[in-house]
Amino acid sequence: MRRLLNRATPPSQEYVRRRHVPRLVEPFLPYLLQRWADGCRNGRQLTREIEQLGYLGKGSAVRWMIARWRPPKTRGQPKRRLLTRHVPWLLLRAPDLLKDEERADLERVLAADAMLGGGYNLVQRFRAALHDLDVTAFKQWLLDAAASDLKPFARLAAGMTDDLEAITNAFRYPWSTGPVEGHITRVKTVS
Repeated sequence: MRRLLNRATPPSQEYVRRRHVPRLVEPFLPYLLQRWADGCRNGRQLTREIEQLGYLGKGSAVRWMIARWRPPKTRGQPKRRLLTRHVPWLLLRAPDLLKDEERADLERVLAADAMLGGGYNLVQRFRAALHDLDVTAFKQWLLDAAASDLKPFARLAAGMTDDLEAITNAFRYPWSTGPVEGHITRVKTVS
């Protein structure tokens, strides 16, 4: 280290070793360059082709070689999530909580599928009835859901209709058995 510090000029970068072409790939380099110029960018395809010409190495060496030919990735705008991944979230969320771009995505999705639009209306009405604790709106929702062509909503409405008294009591009264459900389950398993 002292020797480097005592030099009048900074050392040249002699220690940087350039990566060379893998030894087994080198004889096939002209062919790979030609195929690259032809537009083939698939490393596995190129490996299969040079194996037919006598290449005995591994595909990873070929892929490493062509990776150096690829242009560097530029950092542009961040990619938006796939629309299909956040559609359920858009459908379940309160409309007033959506951002402008989410609202535009939702409108585009609903315009593309009429059944989805009907389901969305039922979901939002159900959400609003639960939020407002509105028994009348909930009962109307049950009737509309049962009459809809959407089988999951019709099944849900049929199941809720069977237990309507307990559900309407949950709307009317502030107490819940939620805090003691674990104890109830434990008592059931003991007996």
